[in-house]
Amino acid sequence: LHARDAVADLVVALSDSNVGVVERSATALGQIGDPVAAHPLGRSLKHPSLDVAIAAAVALEQVASPAAMEPLLAHMQDPSPDCVCRSCRQWAPASIQRMLWLTPSIDS
Repeated sequence: LHARDAVADLVVALSDSNVGVVERSATALGQIGDPVAAHPLGRSLKHPSLDVAIAAAVALEQVASPAAMEPLLAHMQDPSPDCVCRSCRQWAPASIQRMLWLTPSIDS
């Protein structure tokens, strides 16, 4: 089984009732780095578990694509009080800057 073949199953696992499964799935998706996982990981930024939210934010940085920047930017600007991962707002700008540096320019 190749890592990219597991992406669909790992995305499904982000909805598991076991927090440990969700956290490990987010971590694995980040390590694989497939942009397909960006939006599901973005939804995990609002997971009730801080560990899951942080794993999702780190995974989005590892995906390092424009698709991964969208959820991080939206999360940074979310004023809702139920936004669990407030600490993500503090380092998300640096993550986005790293992603911009890592992402090949469209013009080149």
